[in-house]
Amino acid sequence: MVNQEDPRVLRTRQLIRTAFRDLLQRKGYDAITIKDIAQEATINRATFYAHFEDKYALLDEVTEQAFHERIPEQVVNAEEFTEDICDQLRGGH
Repeated sequence: MVNQEDPRVLRTRQLIRTAFRDLLQRKGYDAITIKDIAQEATINRATFYAHFEDKYALLDEVTEQAFHERIPEQVVNAEEFTEDICDQLRGGH
């Protein structure tokens, strides 16, 4: 298992996620192979598999990351769902 705190690991995972997003825009999910991702990220396939089980696991992480980036910090740190918090989730202010 890789050390998730190691800066090299963080950098490699970011390279993989970025390569995957770029490929999604150009090829579409079904057409993407692990080989494509590895080449785009300038890593080898073994390195990909050291970080992700398969492209489905990568898709899960990319989707979850995109979702969390859209949640306001006040909502993330909220202790309860108040009307104000719900308004923020709907995009109101």
